[in-house]
Amino acid sequence: MALPPVIDNQAWLFKVTKNQSPDPEMSLCLLGFFLGTGLRTIEISRIQTEDIIRKDGRINKSFEVRSEMPRTVYLVNPKLIKFIENYVSVRAVDGNHPDRFCGFEPTASFFTRSRYGEFKILSKRSASDKVSYYSPSLNNYIKRLLRNGGVESPSVETGRRTFALKLKGRVDVPSIHKSLGNRDINTTKKLLATDPISMKQLAELAF
Repeated sequence: MALPPVIDNQAWLFKVTKNQSPDPEMSLCLLGFFLGTGLRTIEISRIQTEDIIRKDGRINKSFEVRSEMPRTVYLVNPKLIKFIENYVSVRAVDGNHPDRFCGFEPTASFFTRSRYGEFKILSKRSASDKVSYYSPSLNNYIKRLLRNGGVESPSVETGRRTFALKLKGRVDVPSIHKSLGNRDINTTKKLLATDPISMKQLAELAF
């Protein structure tokens, strides 16, 4: 099976998204989490307002991921914080108190579209009777953003693989594995694998 594509030019993706998305602030913030945290799309869809925004309106320093593999995401990257601030400034208020959580409902989905609202979470049951959850609307939305940015065969694993490869060689594999929240270390190693390169490409990269 082919590996998920990697985003080599994130600046271009962000530029296209800013110019083309009907909800640019939300879309850019969403891409920031998709590419910069190692979270799965279902984990992103579970983020609530209170995970990101404090009661006094300031941005949290970290939050706990709602997942079968709980872990902490630290909100310390300046680019991601800026995306959050820009999105919060335009996100529709939905809370009962204007002076708390920036006027947002603390348990509401953080990511919400101006026209279609939050990204719904659905469940499915396997043949072995195991229940899993996914968000097809969020998956499709992210794939559309990637496709509009010129990414061929976009995948919901593109963000996690891009995140992992940016850390490869700078951070030890166990730490990357923990950040991704994978059960099996082999899953992490697969995301860290590089695509085979042709002899022609090798010649082009020689000097």
